[in-house]
Amino acid sequence: MELSSVIIKPADCILAIAIPTTKKSFLANLNSVNDIDFTRRNLLQMHTKEFIKPAKGAIKRIINKGVEIHKDVSFNDFNNILKKNFKALILFAHNFNDRIEFYDGLYEAQTVNAIIPNKVFIFDLNSCNCDTLAELVSATKTNIVTKYGQYRKTIPLYWILFYEYFFELLNQKQLTYFDAMQYTYNNFSKKLLI
Repeated sequence: MELSSVIIKPADCILAIAIPTTKKSFLANLNSVNDIDFTRRNLLQMHTKEFIKPAKGAIKRIINKGVEIHKDVSFNDFNNILKKNFKALILFAHNFNDRIEFYDGLYEAQTVNAIIPNKVFIFDLNSCNCDTLAELVSATKTNIVTKYGQYRKTIPLYWILFYEYFFELLNQKQLTYFDAMQYTYNNFSKKLLI
């Protein structure tokens, strides 16, 4: 099946959010002994104001559109998500020195790539900007269509609102993933004047 020409609906998608989504999970992550970067770079007050509080409503609205959302996704959680049935998987994660940060720590792109099955799906890495992982997946998983690198915003709130707009578009219209992504980027970014 060629997914680049298939109409995608929100219920066909999984959004895996690996950064902390609550104050409690932020503090637990910050106090962990794991190799982490995101919470150490972001103060709780700033992350709460700039992501947790405004994203809470957006996440609820995305779920109401039929998207399966997983929050505070660890590496093991991600491995389990990969076993589910979906047409598109969005990894909403932090990238640091070509390592992907899941809730439980940083993992080398090669380690992440090793658990990804070569099944047919769209793998959206736009929000974490990890070119190394995207290039590995593209080179080794011939059934996966990888979407990455086109949009270089790295602000978590921007991305959650971007995907809210994106899923609303998929909900209202008959579009492919890629057409909806391009339309969202063109219109959402102008709407925010970013």
